[in-house]
Amino acid sequence: MKALNHKERNDLTWKFIILFIVTVSLSVFAIFFDFQLPKKLSEQHKKKLEAYRQFVKNEKLIIQKIDSLESKISAFGNSGMSIAIEENEVIKEINKFDELVNIDSTSIKICEKMNQVFKGYLGLKVKSEKEREAAKDMEKDLNEKEADLKEKKEDLKELQDCERKLKECGC
Repeated sequence: MKALNHKERNDLTWKFIILFIVTVSLSVFAIFFDFQLPKKLSEQHKKKLEAYRQFVKNEKLIIQKIDSLESKISAFGNSGMSIAIEENEVIKEINKFDELVNIDSTSIKICEKMNQVFKGYLGLKVKSEKEREAAKDMEKDLNEKEADLKEKKEDLKELQDCERKLKECGC
């Protein structure tokens, strides 16, 4: 003997089972993404953060090298060493831009620009120092020639005095 509502009970049981499976699936799916998705996002953020930290580290290195170069070029010609030796030392410092490793593309572009700028600045400084040395040499030469001219004028004056005395004397 079957109950009168047997078909309805079976339909309701299947609906319950289907809704239960859907609900459990959604819950499991939500829990999975609650743990897995943030983990993946966290890894991506960590990679981005590490890349940014490396960028900042590279920029600090570049700034230190720029400050070092700027002070060396500013002191250029004041150390008493020859210009060629000082120029070679500064060029070695400039070439240290190329030695930076593990740098990003932006830092590479900055290094290339700084290389160009400092080489141009060094060239101007070397030219200025050479012109200053040439001016000192010319000034020294001019002073020597003025002293020689003064001496010759005195000799000429003595000769003119001597000639005048000889004419007065009638010799």
